[in-house]
Amino acid sequence: MLTRRTPSLLNVVYRPALFWDGRESTLEAQALSPLLGPAEHGFVTPEALMDALRDHPSLRASVATACDVKTGEIRVDHVQRALAAYERSLVSGNAPADRYLYGQENGALSAQAQRGLALFRGRAGCSACHTLGDRTALYTDNAYHPGPSPIPNSVLSRLQELASRVTELRQRGADAELTALVSQNTDIAALGRYVATLDPADIGRFRTPSLRNVAVNAPYFHDGKVAALDEAIDAELYARHDARTPIVLTTNERADLKAFLEALTSPGDPALGPDDTM
Repeated sequence: MLTRRTPSLLNVVYRPALFWDGRESTLEAQALSPLLGPAEHGFVTPEALMDALRDHPSLRASVATACDVKTGEIRVDHVQRALAAYERSLVSGNAPADRYLYGQENGALSAQAQRGLALFRGRAGCSACHTLGDRTALYTDNAYHPGPSPIPNSVLSRLQELASRVTELRQRGADAELTALVSQNTDIAALGRYVATLDPADIGRFRTPSLRNVAVNAPYFHDGKVAALDEAIDAELYARHDARTPIVLTTNERADLKAFLEALTSPGDPALGPDDTM
């Protein structure tokens, strides 16, 4: 229903910035945005949110316990803190690929998936952005890169108008209004990281998502335009090659790469459901 696909919260505790464009730097700040968003929870003001909370004694009691305050002393920032505390508990890291790479379980990956891992790290170039560390792997560099689809012509032709609008909102601190535009206006949403930095070089750039549970969580990319994992692999390979260094994989190699991506699914994850995508 919104202009962007809902990002995963798995391993969000390790994320230095939130949203596809990184416009919030803390989980507490991010938590309030969808609550006030007119296209999401739709509370017009923080006071309206608190009025609704007062109608739910059990929720008030939970927030009070989480923040160690009396029920009658709950403020909006306590709601933010309680939500952020829960989100920090959504940690994932027990996929077959993790056990193979970091748990010394040589049998955790099939031979096909091991070939896919070699491609992931090598010729396919995936690990340049979906990084693997020496001891752990978040499968993201937490940086911002151009999406696989070109920026819509409507955005390019109206860039000056859009930039002026975004700049004006940022200058007067109208964060809620800006968030509403990002969630409902496809042109504004397509500006990507620019919304956060106002740097023209960031137009059309989006945060690299993790690949955890990627095989079970279509559709893909920030706008959810790609329906199947095979299509997402093709789109990524096409987006990251140029005339001098094309990334060409055979049918078998693409199957190997997909097998490795399927090995990033963690059984029993606390939030196995809509998850990070390519």
